Amino acid sequence: MIPTHRPASAYPNRRGCQPLKVFFLRRRKYVLVLSSMLLIWVLVQLVQQSRDKAPAWQPVYHPFNLPSSNAAVADTRIRSIASQATLSDDCVEQWIAHGIWGSYKVDESRIDLIYTWVNGSDPLHYKARQKALANITVNRKPKEARFREHDELRYSLRSVRKATSSWKYTAVHLVTADINPEDPSNPDGRLGLVPQWLNMDSILPRSEDGPMPVYLHHDSELFHLIPTGPGKPSSEKVYAWRNKTLPTFNSHAIESQLPNLDPELVSENIITLNDDNFLMLELPPSAYHSPLYGPVILFQTDRLIVSDDTGTLDGSSELRSLAWSNHLLDERFGARRRPYVMHNARAFSLPLLHEASLAFGQYFSATPLSHIRGAINTPPDLEVNMIFLGSHFVVERHREALLWSWIVAKWGSTNGMLDPADKDKMWEELGGTSDRLRALWPGRTSRIEVTHHMHQAGIREPFSDFNASQPRPQYAFVSGDGYIHSYLPIIPDTPSTRHVPDLAVLSNNIVCEISRQECLGFEAEPAWDLFKRALAEQPSCGDCFISALVRASGRQGLDIFLPPATNTTPSHHVETLPLVIPSAAPPFPENPRKFALRLIYRYNYSLGTSLTKFIMMANSRQGRTELERVDANPDIALLCINDDLPQASVKPAEAILRSWFEHRWPDKLECEL
Repeated sequence: MIPTHRPASAYPNRRGCQPLKVFFLRRRKYVLVLSSMLLIWVLVQLVQQSRDKAPAWQPVYHPFNLPSSNAAVADTRIRSIASQATLSDDCVEQWIAHGIWGSYKVDESRIDLIYTWVNGSDPLHYKARQKALANITVNRKPKEARFREHDELRYSLRSVRKATSSWKYTAVHLVTADINPEDPSNPDGRLGLVPQWLNMDSILPRSEDGPMPVYLHHDSELFHLIPTGPGKPSSEKVYAWRNKTLPTFNSHAIESQLPNLDPELVSENIITLNDDNFLMLELPPSAYHSPLYGPVILFQTDRLIVSDDTGTLDGSSELRSLAWSNHLLDERFGARRRPYVMHNARAFSLPLLHEASLAFGQYFSATPLSHIRGAINTPPDLEVNMIFLGSHFVVERHREALLWSWIVAKWGSTNGMLDPADKDKMWEELGGTSDRLRALWPGRTSRIEVTHHMHQAGIREPFSDFNASQPRPQYAFVSGDGYIHSYLPIIPDTPSTRHVPDLAVLSNNIVCEISRQECLGFEAEPAWDLFKRALAEQPSCGDCFISALVRASGRQGLDIFLPPATNTTPSHHVETLPLVIPSAAPPFPENPRKFALRLIYRYNYSLGTSLTKFIMMANSRQGRTELERVDANPDIALLCINDDLPQASVKPAEAILRSWFEHRWPDKLECEL
């Protein structure tokens, strides 16, 4: 079960419902004498007008001390997934092996929302940012629009409060920037930025159906060095790393540290958002995550990322980080182009996100070395795109689990060897004839039975309205049907941005074709060697193995991948395959079938088709037109409004935005001043 969340007052290093002393920037010299009460009145009126016109009129800070170096080392323990641990082995057996849920009831996923936020208009943040830019050579400096503040966070939170009103125990976590005030008397002192409108004294602890609490975290509290060798890094090494990485003005750097969010404070299912992301529809948790199908990932299948390890691509945008992250995935799981993750609210399993950071620890710790996006252009210290890598990590680990289960656990078994007779049987099971194998379209029913299985489990399906004019959020693919990338090359040449092949269609289309000599061979060899080859060295072979076996499995279930049952009682601690694949096979599990079932279930995921809208606001007129289109389409689930405004258009565009925000979400938050 997910741990019960105590109020933030129970945690001295977090800000929640406890009173928060805010520090206001003041002039060093105070006015000594006011000439008259009239002047006081005039000043008060001017300040009030300024407050009304500009929400960021007066910066607000939270003073805190930098955590110790010992506390800034990442936890390297693999985390269990609590919602899965509560399920019996029999339930997991029926679900993974046979695709049948049965009558076992579960709670809807508890989901927390994680915002990364900075008030780039803050004077101290601006000063520190200009200092960093002066000390760094980058080909293209970031636009100031990237840091501009339009009060989006307030309305994004209002949209979240409305869209998640039926969710239970949901909380919001704001990860905000902090700066060093350069106080000689307190070298570890930091000033954390606080939204000016946020009344921290009014925030309540999370509850089943009460107001949505907002908790505050700062960058310096999350930046943890990941050990890459035996033992814990020295305090000196951690201190030096933090000095090189903080403060940061790089969203990639901040996102790379989100896996370090405290699991005692944050639910194991999260949605990450920027302050320009808005949830437009009231949807159940299953639109983002469910205990049955895992996180819902939104891939943009018409944009496939090509790997690049040179560091020569544009670093001021996402291009370099995406290409570098795909290269890292290639090295670990096999080379391929992978689809972009939609630029909007993204769902993650926090334990799996943490696992991904450990698997690529060196690169996650190198990412914050770039204070400004694109500052470092020499591998291996290029920036990781955590959103992209973290999403695809789950997909690839699921594929890895399927291949390990079939090759190592089922056919290699306890002796770990595949003899020629074993390979003959494997080839027959794949459906191969002579030296060729043609895997046909699987014709699965897993996706179309989502609603039935969720009703069986007692949770709401992801659809918000069956009578919508356009498809509302649903699952286009579930991992119980194998590996999605096997089917992406078959989609039309010009697909829609969210097109995913429908595996439920009965067809004799050929998915892939391989030769036995190339992919399986005839000679005896360790099962682990074939597994490594199918996983990363010859990924097209592994892909075709999975597609052929899914077809042979019938309409649902993955039983064909699994080793036979044994009576051995498995251990209860978290077990996964190694984060880095070793040359020799790791110890064989005590109960290989139960291990394989839990392993496959751990990395369950689904692909969603939520209707999203991305607005790149270039001027006030264009922005107004785009917002009118949003109002005209009630089926948009996710909205992102990106600032690409020239300075001359900022004020009129802000007026349009504020008017539209107030019209869409007029009701103040409980914690709003």
